[in-house]
Amino acid sequence: MGEFFTDREFGKKTQTGEQITVPVFNGIVALYDEYKTSMSKRFPETCPDNGQVVGFNETKFKDSMLAVVPDFTVSEYGHIAPLRKDAWDQSVMLFNQYALLDFIEFCVESINDYAEGDYHSYFSHYHLRFIDGDSNKSAFKDKVNQIFQRNGIAFCMSADWKIQRVLPTGLNQVIINYCQQGNDTELNSLIDQAIKNIVKPKPDDRQIALEKLWDAFERIKTYHLGVDKKTSASQLIQTAAEGSSEIFDLLNDEMKELTSIGNKFRIRHHETDKIKINGVKHIDYLFYRAMSVLSMLIKYL
Repeated sequence: MGEFFTDREFGKKTQTGEQITVPVFNGIVALYDEYKTSMSKRFPETCPDNGQVVGFNETKFKDSMLAVVPDFTVSEYGHIAPLRKDAWDQSVMLFNQYALLDFIEFCVESINDYAEGDYHSYFSHYHLRFIDGDSNKSAFKDKVNQIFQRNGIAFCMSADWKIQRVLPTGLNQVIINYCQQGNDTELNSLIDQAIKNIVKPKPDDRQIALEKLWDAFERIKTYHLGVDKKTSASQLIQTAAEGSSEIFDLLNDEMKELTSIGNKFRIRHHETDKIKINGVKHIDYLFYRAMSVLSMLIKYL
């Protein structure tokens, strides 16, 4: 499906929302209905005469899906169905939205391309023939992404068929511009893990991303061997300042502030007196701030 009038005339919505609504839930269920025949290879209804695949078995799908996505919301009759209109109270969480994202990934993993084969006149059905290709997967992905985009929801399905976050522009840009340098494999691994987790939808994963990034920040301060951490950090800042005392002071103050944040908030330490970070936007802000410093310092390793 192409762009809508409002997309063309007024621009696409900024995808900043974290809350999936009931209409979006129902739209995803409608997509499932649209593409469930494409899942027949994995969950087949077979011809009683010769055992060839003739359609989709919803019971097999539901049983397999609920075994790995147990929090997905099914109807009171046990079917995968839209939520009732009388349940559309947006002040109440009616479903587990992260289970819905798992459901989407389960669906796309099960989708195949197919064509109708020979016609079985006795049972009045066609046998299905499965073919190579990802046309149905790609179409499903594009429609999922359009639903999220049209509703301003900060999730999307990536090219590897996984749901990830649409990052705020500034944060996304600093990650894109990050270039792995130096031979400190542990440092590189910590930053890679941080980036991998910050794009995930669940807040717990983003908290892990922040912790990994702060571990990387503490590690880079020990880059110069044979001296204590404070001296090593000062030497690194001196190199990055390129002879400017003003830039040295600016970087030094920022490094001290980030160190204080790591000690004060529940990032590297989890004692009861540490401040818990509750807002996901606060996680993004702190990640952006630390990532900006790391991205710059790494260029001088």
